[in-house]
Amino acid sequence: MRRPAALAALILAAAACAPAAPTSQPIPTVTAAPVQAAAAPTGTDGVLAEARQFVYRVRNPQCLSTGTAFDYDGAIITNRHVAAGADTLQLSTWSGTDFTASVAGHSGTVDLARLTASPPGPVVAPPAGPAALAAGARVYVTGYPQGDQLTVTSGTVIGVISATELDVAGPVMEISATVQPGNSGSPVLDSAGRLVGVVFALDARNGHGLAMPLSTLSSFLSGLPST
Repeated sequence: MRRPAALAALILAAAACAPAAPTSQPIPTVTAAPVQAAAAPTGTDGVLAEARQFVYRVRNPQCLSTGTAFDYDGAIITNRHVAAGADTLQLSTWSGTDFTASVAGHSGTVDLARLTASPPGPVVAPPAGPAALAAGARVYVTGYPQGDQLTVTSGTVIGVISATELDVAGPVMEISATVQPGNSGSPVLDSAGRLVGVVFALDARNGHGLAMPLSTLSSFLSGLPST
């Protein structure tokens, strides 16, 4: 049964980014052409070490959040609500280098936005296979909660929720890994550090994280022109 829109809004009310403090102008980054990260880490420390190469802190004038480099042409994925009202955003690497990215497009039906930087980041997240969506599969969320240091939390896939249940477009992954303000746009990774989905919300009823699966992300990117 389709949920009333008011109830769906209440469930997704915790989708937010962390408040932003004033910052200096970004420093341009010079990097080589992007390559796919090697998907072979084991455990929390291994996933964090790998993910820090393709996960960025994202700043707009209102808030701090997270972005994930996924596409070879320099696309960095975050949430539409993170990029709302901005033409450019400031991004930071885990090592502290700042640069500017342009908002190249966003979806009208799902909470995703595409950012581009020139030159692009050096590493992009490798995609996971369909088995990573199985209930009980181990997953990791890596990002910048509260706009602070890069962290990783672990949990499992609880299941895939139908689009009509949450009044959103496309299926939604429900995960038990901890999600906080600032984790919007964070990658959901499998045990090998491969991309399973992108966080966009928190279910306020039970504290479970909600993420757009890789299939939705790929469809979104394929529907946008390259830049």
